[in-house]
Amino acid sequence: MQYDFDSILAKRISFILSTKNRSQYLQKALEKTLEIVGPLDELIVIDGDSTDGTREIIKEFPTLVDIFVSEPDESEGHGFNKGILLASGKYIKLLTDDDIFYSDAIDEAVLLMENNPDIDLLIGGGTKNKNGTESVVYMREGSDFGRNVESLYRSSWCGIGFLIRRSSLSKAGIFNAESTALDMSFAAQCIRKGLKVRFARVNMFYHPIYEHSGTNLKKKAWEEDYYQICKQYCSRSFYLNFRWNIWRRKYKWLPHFDLMVLPYRSIRVLLTKGPNSFIRKAKKRIFKEDGSDMVMDKSPEVVWDGSIADY
Repeated sequence: MQYDFDSILAKRISFILSTKNRSQYLQKALEKTLEIVGPLDELIVIDGDSTDGTREIIKEFPTLVDIFVSEPDESEGHGFNKGILLASGKYIKLLTDDDIFYSDAIDEAVLLMENNPDIDLLIGGGTKNKNGTESVVYMREGSDFGRNVESLYRSSWCGIGFLIRRSSLSKAGIFNAESTALDMSFAAQCIRKGLKVRFARVNMFYHPIYEHSGTNLKKKAWEEDYYQICKQYCSRSFYLNFRWNIWRRKYKWLPHFDLMVLPYRSIRVLLTKGPNSFIRKAKKRIFKEDGSDMVMDKSPEVVWDGSIADY
C-alpha cells in the first residue's frame, strides 16, 4: 500500500474553468476542451451564478464536464480556488474561455513534471495577440527566471501557461481571491514560500487579448495590484527603479529630468559614501545590475524543444 499524497489522487490533470456571464465564449471553449481532456483527466467548471444561459450550455456536455458549480463568487481567483478544493488530479491546469490550448504541449509539460518532481509550478510558453500584433512568450538561455520574485518582473511569461503540482499547494496555498494580477500574485507567492518555479519551452497556448480581457476591463486595478506585488516581494531599490522605468516610458520628458539630477546625485554619493561606493553605484547604473530595467529579447530565437529554462 502506498501512502504518499500523489497516490491518493484519482486523476491525472484537473482542468478548471472559471466563468461568469460569458456564454458567448463558453460554447466554443467547451468544444475546444474536448480535444485536451483525456480519459484520465477531469474538467471542473466553476460558474459565478450566471444569468445568460450558461447552465443550459453545460448540459450540452454531460460526458465532458465532471463537476459543475454555479453560485455567486467574488472574483476569478475565488472561482479557481473552489475548483482547486474540488480537484482530484495530480496536476492543476487552469483554463480560460477565450484562449486556445494545445493538448500535445500540455502532455509534454506533464511529462516534464513527472521527470522533475522537485518542480512545483511549471509555466509553459505560447503566443499572445494584442490588437493584431503577435508576440512569443518564450524564455531564452541565460534567464534567471524563478531565482527570486524580481526575476518574474524581468522576464516574458504568462499565467495562461500554468501547470501546478497539486501536492505543492499544501505549502504554497491557494490563490489570493482579492488579487487582480492573479498569475503574478500566485507565482510570487510560490517563490517567496520556497517553491520551485520554472519555465518550460513548450508551445502551450494562443492568447488573444480582447477588449473584454481582464487586463483591459480592469486595467487600473490590474496595474495597481501588479505594482503592489512588486513592492511587497522585491527589494526597495528594485521596486523604485522598476516604477521609475515604467514612468520614463509613460512620460517621455522624465529621462531629461534624470539627466538633470545626475550631477547632484553623483556629488552626494561622493561626499557621503566615498569614491568606492560611487564607483559601485555607477557600475550598477550603467550595466543595470539590479535588473529592474532589463527587458527580454522581443524576438528571441524560438525553439520549442521541451527543455526547462534553468539558471
